[in-house]
Amino acid sequence: MTDVRLEDLIEELDQKAKDEFASTPDVVDKGHGLDVPALPITARKWHKVTDAVAVVADLKGSTKLGTGKWAASTASIYEASTGGVVRIFDEFEADFLAIQGDGVFALFWGGTAGTSAR
Repeated sequence: MTDVRLEDLIEELDQKAKDEFASTPDVVDKGHGLDVPALPITARKWHKVTDAVAVVADLKGSTKLGTGKWAASTASIYEASTGGVVRIFDEFEADFLAIQGDGVFALFWGGTAGTSAR
């Protein structure tokens, strides 16, 4: 087990929050043209996109799946649920897509954000 010095950790996080609030990052308005590979935050620069739509899907009750089940069956359930959602988001040409465990997050922006199904 890792030995955590809670007081030191809280003090470090408190200082980080104070430093963050004492400075202001640059915000670059990208309008409808966001370059995803250029997104990592370096030199305190954030990217802002206009008219974005976020869609999130999460497998309800998935925490219970990992208890008392075989790992393979749990993996199959996760793959079946997230795989299908990813396919749907891909068909609608999501500009950004991320998977976190049983959840899928997609962003759409530009001319196709918010358009209906074909």
